[in-house]
Amino acid sequence: MAVFTEVTAEAAQTLLSELNLGQLRELRGIQGGIENTNYFATTSEGEYVLTLFERLTFEQLPFYLHLMKHLALRGIPVPDPQANASGDILHTVCGKPAAVVNRLRGRSDALRLPCFWLRPGCTVLPAFGDFTGGAPVVAERHDVLVLTDGTRLYRLPAGGRVDSTAA
Repeated sequence: MAVFTEVTAEAAQTLLSELNLGQLRELRGIQGGIENTNYFATTSEGEYVLTLFERLTFEQLPFYLHLMKHLALRGIPVPDPQANASGDILHTVCGKPAAVVNRLRGRSDALRLPCFWLRPGCTVLPAFGDFTGGAPVVAERHDVLVLTDGTRLYRLPAGGRVDSTAA
């Protein structure tokens, strides 16, 4: 689940107004990801993604947001952080660092297949998502990672890594 912090429509509208992005029509939590709180925000002006950063701090985020802005201004199809009248692209919602970016067209390419982590004396079934708290599974040399597409089992390479967003 990727809604760790509940954002009210009023709180979202306050930020959207500061960014001159129109009137909020719909605010919908995004049920994907493992680290941040994400919402789709549909406004009278367009579609956006509101992200509240749950782990990264106000000090850590400017580099990433400014890099995204730099790339977006040069025509690279990346989310474009929205600025207020002062040019700020890092905001605060519910006491947490937040950003609003344009919603890109397309859909997620994430393929979610059940993955099983086998370790002597321990088996985690399934080894991804909510069951592991979204933590990546890092197999040691003697561990076995197996995934299934529903018809076959596939053994992953020894020492492999399975992120909850990719498995």
